[in-house]
Amino acid sequence: MHSPGRLLAALLLSGAALSLLSSCADSEKHKRGISLMPDMWVTPGYKRQPGVEVHADVSSDGKEQQWPMNLPPVPGTVPKSGPSYQIAPGDFVSARKLVNPLAPTGDVLRSGQYCFNTFCVVCHGRDGDAANGYVAKYFSAIPSLNNTHVAGMPDGEIFHIITVGRSRMPNYAAQLSSDQRWAVIDYLRVLGRASLAVSALAKTVAADEAGVAAKPDDANAKLTLAQDRATLAQQSKDLASVESLGADAGSQFMPLPDPRPEYDVPSWPNVGGPAGQEQGQ
Repeated sequence: MHSPGRLLAALLLSGAALSLLSSCADSEKHKRGISLMPDMWVTPGYKRQPGVEVHADVSSDGKEQQWPMNLPPVPGTVPKSGPSYQIAPGDFVSARKLVNPLAPTGDVLRSGQYCFNTFCVVCHGRDGDAANGYVAKYFSAIPSLNNTHVAGMPDGEIFHIITVGRSRMPNYAAQLSSDQRWAVIDYLRVLGRASLAVSALAKTVAADEAGVAAKPDDANAKLTLAQDRATLAQQSKDLASVESLGADAGSQFMPLPDPRPEYDVPSWPNVGGPAGQEQGQ
């Protein structure tokens, strides 16, 4: 049996514990106590998705109130809430009036080449020749971009095709921002001019060679051929320089080579003797 003193002490201790728990429960309704993870309770403003405007409520006690507002879009992003490009797919008249806002600076051309080599070369080829595209053996009638037809198209028309797509070509409005699309056009212009210059001069050199073959003693024909060959070599070098602005631009997106067997030709070890020599052959 417990002594009366011990029983009284146990009752007093139990009452104190209940009183403490009751006071903690009452205070917890009004105070949170120690904040072990304050960012879970008070979220910093930079984590909010919508923005706010702060106004003074002059109609009551003058306390500040926050009103929701739209934040400005992050640079380089495309809004998902609605189309930012308002020209209809078939309205090429309006599209041709668009003006490229980007000058072909070095940074713009490098950006345009990176985007071109990432999204365009799979069909149109790294040099703009569709025959050199990765899918040329699977799809036909893919237009080349290094010809006089594309050279004569306004920048706005090309921008329109990249933005909304045409025929079998999908649109790239979600993959490329507006500035990136204009940068692709700047790079395409430089690439096209260099390609056209090389192509036209190659035809001239071929005509020069035919003239020298017809008149092998014509000194002027030989001199013209030598000059045109030198110019062709320089323009070919310029074209290579354009294509190598960023030689590895988009290389991580290049398709892997076709798998090959471990051995192209079966072979056997030479174990000696006529039978072994025949097998080794």
